[in-house]
Amino acid sequence: MRSGDVLAFALLNAQDGGYLWEYETDATVKETDRLFRDPAEGCDLLLREELVCEPHAAPGAPGLQLYTVGPMKPGTFTLRFSLKRAWETAPVKEYTVTLIVTKGMPDIIYSDAEE
Repeated sequence: MRSGDVLAFALLNAQDGGYLWEYETDATVKETDRLFRDPAEGCDLLLREELVCEPHAAPGAPGLQLYTVGPMKPGTFTLRFSLKRAWETAPVKEYTVTLIVTKGMPDIIYSDAEE
């Protein structure tokens, strides 16, 4: 992916048992609710996390944790996700996401060539 691109993905959680996803990373991260409007100075990644449940779901019902990641500069960054209860140290599931980010290019290329 390129700096300035956005990656979005969802992980299923099990809130009914107290399980939620947590992440660790080797990157400098700025967590934000405004992924496209926050200044990103001094950070490698912008990250937005959102917990989503079905409408009218019972308290503790399973849901999704949505992650949106925006790399701000080239490099290789690793995000490690662990599904666990807050009071436990051993996760029941783990995923690793490695982002290989290249320098961004303009999405629109202007050409004044006549056809």
